[in-house]
Amino acid sequence: GHGDRARVIPLGVDVGERPPRRQSARTGGPLRLLFLSRLHAKKNVPLLLRSMALAAARSPRPVELTIAGDGEPTYGAELRSLAERLGVSGRVRFVGHVDGDAKRRLLEGADCFVLPSAHENFGLAVAEAMAAALPVIVTPGVALSREVERAGAGLVTDASDDALASAIVWAAEQRLVLPEMGDRAWQLARQSLSWDATCTRLARLYDELAGMPRHEGRRA
Repeated sequence: GHGDRARVIPLGVDVGERPPRRQSARTGGPLRLLFLSRLHAKKNVPLLLRSMALAAARSPRPVELTIAGDGEPTYGAELRSLAERLGVSGRVRFVGHVDGDAKRRLLEGADCFVLPSAHENFGLAVAEAMAAALPVIVTPGVALSREVERAGAGLVTDASDDALASAIVWAAEQRLVLPEMGDRAWQLARQSLSWDATCTRLARLYDELAGMPRHEGRRA
């Protein structure tokens, strides 16, 4: 009911002046997927594990998944047990909570980021992955999915086992396309999700509220 009086200014992420160096596209070896977020039911990790099992059966190209993040110990144990029952425990690595250099290394070592959440009112982990020049696979419940789709920065897929598995298989079989998507992801992060972009929007809002026109060249 607030109409055009409402403004949404996203959180910022650190984005370098240039895209981070990534390894050249590898046509051999497994596709390295990275999930990096809190282990919670809304993140749809069981869906991701089931999709991994389907993808393994459909694609001749191997896929590996690293799951980084922590949550309730009981829930984490359930996820590990599910991976065992699905027969993908050899393809899935649980590494727990990471930050700092360990987080940076995981982002640098991945080929694609995946977050199949049922609901994300922003998706900070997705923004951080794009700032690291990673293409992303997300579901429509992730608020950033619209920007990802418009920019061609990754894939937006329905939150179903079959749809997510198809996206994973596509990524595994289109390896040479992923770096191009990663470049577009970095451009999106640079232009719209950096701290500079966020602070500029916030400063403009303050000027608007104060009835002051924004002058060229002013910065937050």
